[in-house]
Amino acid sequence: MSRFRGKVLAVGALLMGLLVSGSPAQAAESGQAKAGKELQVSVDREMGAHPGGVQTAPDEISYDGGRFVITVARPGQQAALSCPAGWYCFWDGLNFTGNRGKLSSCGTQALAQWNWQNRIKSVYNRTGDYVYFWDYATGADQLFPGNDDYNNVLYAGVYDAASRWC
Repeated sequence: MSRFRGKVLAVGALLMGLLVSGSPAQAAESGQAKAGKELQVSVDREMGAHPGGVQTAPDEISYDGGRFVITVARPGQQAALSCPAGWYCFWDGLNFTGNRGKLSSCGTQALAQWNWQNRIKSVYNRTGDYVYFWDYATGADQLFPGNDDYNNVLYAGVYDAASRWC
């Protein structure tokens, strides 16, 4: 076989491989598209469980004009201890995993109005004020001083209400 013919066959095989498998950029793009679709399914599920929210970002749902905000966990996302200053945040998974809810207003909030009763398992209070969570039925409660994180709450998955003492 001539050198020229061998080079032509090699280039042809390379081109066929790219056509069959796609480029690395296409593979990354399809992975991103898949992750985006999975995230939207999670957002839609959360909004279906409690209608009335507005999707304000690819992973965020806002209720009551931004008074309560949910950040939906991205598929495969690791724990993320993030909570903006002036807010108190809580997760429906242990160790700051799962979906994150956040509130900033003073006074008592009934978590059921956003379908977050009995879901809280981790808390991060970035307000500088005391935040108090409790369960109406059992009386289980926990006080969280300001600017502190509490990896796993004492009574995971039982709190019905939260109150910020401003």
